[in-house]
Amino acid sequence: MKTKFRISILLITLLGLMSATSDSWAQKSHAHEVTFTPEKLIVPAEGGTFKIQMKALGYFWDCSAPPSWVTYLEPRSNDKDYLGEHDITFMPNIGPTRSHTLYFKTEYAYAGGPGDVDTSKYVITQLSGEFVAPTVANKALTLSATEDAITVTWHAAKDNKTHANDLTYRVYVADKPSLLTDLSFDSDLPAAHDQNGSNPSQAGTFTTTIEKYTDGQQLIETLEPGTTYYVIVAVYDEDENVTEYTMGQVKTATPATPFVKLSEQEIVMDASGGKHTLTVTSNYGWNSDVSPNGALKRNGGWFTNTGMSAIGGNGIASDDDYSFAVDPNTSSDDRKLTVTLSSTRDPSITTTLTITQKGTKPTEVMVSSLLMNLPRVTVNGDRSRFNLNATVYPADATDKRLQWSSSDESVATVHASSASASRLKSGVTIGTAVEVRIHKKGKAVITAQAMDGSGKSASCEVDVLSTVSNATVATPARIYAANGTLRISLPAASRVEIYTLLGQCFHSFTAPAGETTLTLPAGLYIVRAGESVQKISIN
Repeated sequence: MKTKFRISILLITLLGLMSATSDSWAQKSHAHEVTFTPEKLIVPAEGGTFKIQMKALGYFWDCSAPPSWVTYLEPRSNDKDYLGEHDITFMPNIGPTRSHTLYFKTEYAYAGGPGDVDTSKYVITQLSGEFVAPTVANKALTLSATEDAITVTWHAAKDNKTHANDLTYRVYVADKPSLLTDLSFDSDLPAAHDQNGSNPSQAGTFTTTIEKYTDGQQLIETLEPGTTYYVIVAVYDEDENVTEYTMGQVKTATPATPFVKLSEQEIVMDASGGKHTLTVTSNYGWNSDVSPNGALKRNGGWFTNTGMSAIGGNGIASDDDYSFAVDPNTSSDDRKLTVTLSSTRDPSITTTLTITQKGTKPTEVMVSSLLMNLPRVTVNGDRSRFNLNATVYPADATDKRLQWSSSDESVATVHASSASASRLKSGVTIGTAVEVRIHKKGKAVITAQAMDGSGKSASCEVDVLSTVSNATVATPARIYAANGTLRISLPAASRVEIYTLLGQCFHSFTAPAGETTLTLPAGLYIVRAGESVQKISIN
């Protein structure tokens, strides 16, 4: 009885296992095909190696043999779940488009269960390598012209075999459209310009300017103004296949009326001489001529051309610099010369510049003494500023300019008080009258110094017992741009930091009290000076 019971138990167990196996197979019997990424593979004519990803839920056991132009390692695995990447290598295709289907087979074979086989296919296609001409999405040409030059802009081409960087472009220009009917690679028609395709603009276009054309005898000639020309661009691939762009036509500009203009026509210089630059505006260029000829330095005179004395032009108006230098005039008499600028296109068209230099002034009268209006000032919270002036003796002194300064700018500083005074440099003001500004308790000496070299001076002693409201009078920093430079006016020495708009520190330094000037490249900046911050634009 025990034996029969054990056999019954075994049979029941086996039946249970067979049932479980059958159920598991039933669940997976429709999910063991091969899937691919990408689903289809399209390969260019030049071939190469490409990756595909294969995924299967069954056992790989076969793969169809690939054609001779495909190299592929058959996958073989005993994994029930398979995922892998495989390389497929293609030979170059010099014929028409070709394709092939690879067949992959998988099976499930569970112990004691049925076997099943599934076949999946994968299509591979390689593009044609037959010789075809380059393709151009937009064949329209953009043309513009001056009197003697034509500018051509065209779109880049593509080719099925030749890389874009290796395409060759030729620009043909003729005075008759009939001359542009045969642009084969071996054509005898000379090209006005060749341009390799390796340097297109960001917009995918090329631009070139040409100054020659082909006439009826197929000769390269100079472009003529006011004339209609025909333009074709042709692109060639490495196999000498050619594609033509749409023929365009353009008319060169009609000559403009020559002119020459000056930014200044009369210049007066003092006896010390020096250099000067003015602007000449012309369309065909200009030549300069000096009269009298003896005024030229090379002839023993006093005038020198320091820049260009002649320049060409193409009919388009442009500005040029005309620079010259004048020697010091040691004579008491004034002297004069005339510079005549004439158009290079038509010498009869002129404009005139007159230069006058003053003679040397009589002997200077030196300052003999200075008289300060307030020799001593005591400040006891009753004022924050006051005015000082000094009288220069003798009255006919040649140079009455006075240089004002403070011995302690933390206590008191001098500032221009009228149009007769101005800031010379940090902490220094010139003029006969100034304003003194009080900053804190202490003592300072305000000095007026004659600037004629006589050494004469006068002073005012300032004793500050207390400031207004017992607070320091501070002058805020001034930050601005003028004449393309950064200018900073500070009441006291401060740290200056210059930043770009992106927050990068461009420059930093410690600036003294007074005026500081700094040349910067053109652009926008954020400038911090002490506690003051200002956005400025340098042109």
